[in-house]
Amino acid sequence: MHIAIIGAGIAGLTCARALAAAGCAVTVFEKSRGPGGRISTRRRDGAAFDHGAQFFTVRDPAFGPVAQDWAAAGMIAPWTGRFGRLVGESHYVAETPPLTRWVGVPRMSAITRRLSAGLDVKPKTRIERVARDGDRWRLTTEGGASTGAFDRVVVATPAPQAAPLLAAAPKLAALAAAAKMRPSWAVMARFAEPVRLPFDAVDVQPGPVAWLARNSSKPGRDGPECWVLLARASWAEAHVDDTFDDVAAALVKAVDDRLGGFAPVEAIAHRWRYGLLDARSGPPGVDAHLDPSGLGACGDWCVGPRVESAWRSGRAMARLIRESATPGI
Repeated sequence: MHIAIIGAGIAGLTCARALAAAGCAVTVFEKSRGPGGRISTRRRDGAAFDHGAQFFTVRDPAFGPVAQDWAAAGMIAPWTGRFGRLVGESHYVAETPPLTRWVGVPRMSAITRRLSAGLDVKPKTRIERVARDGDRWRLTTEGGASTGAFDRVVVATPAPQAAPLLAAAPKLAALAAAAKMRPSWAVMARFAEPVRLPFDAVDVQPGPVAWLARNSSKPGRDGPECWVLLARASWAEAHVDDTFDDVAAALVKAVDDRLGGFAPVEAIAHRWRYGLLDARSGPPGVDAHLDPSGLGACGDWCVGPRVESAWRSGRAMARLIRESATPGI
């Protein structure tokens, strides 16, 4: 059985590895230069910024052994920084007891790079159309090229990108279209000297910045002092079409006005058009979906906005495909 997976994030790669281990031929198509999705790292002038997912935690008992395996393989390590909340103007409340947070080593993108090792991943390949061709599926790229025929197709992209690719399965397409995603802005700030603050990461209330973290405090990081600022979802929605320079300036100013001394030598913004599942729409409530035709969908939008949710969805998708297989395929 030959399976195509569109999207090389946690869900897609988890599904791909499970199916490959079961003896299936798997091809993963990824529109970006490499795997990762929102498990991403940007490198610039010797600095590295985890500008997507900042860390992950383990709550699902089934995910615990997986995280331990990743840790044993050197893919991840606990982030033992100083965490808390920033409330009012500048009141810092330390987190007690501290939550165990895991990060990729030496950067978040190391997780998906290791998960993709040994898989047939086609980077820089944007799939534009998925269509039935007899008893198989054919994928067409943005440039109009055909990628071959497949027995099953899994769409493991954010819901708004998944909906048009699921057009051949109208019920799945409608499900994806109903799962609304909110935009997110991240600002990557590089400093000439360490910033003197009593914390390494804080949830911020109130204001345009929701999260502020010293990225260089994570394990395995080297290079200059660097911080990541994440905008509050409501602010990001209101400013989704602002220029990147304006967003970077606004969020840095918001932190500097509040704390003082926050003056990076460079600040760069990144927009995640589909950053987080909108809690107001809620996930569909099923870990993964497989149409009887063999077209399926998985991703954190099916479960919830967490790394382990994406893993859980990808694992469920692989199980559905294995169960759908008939003798001789």
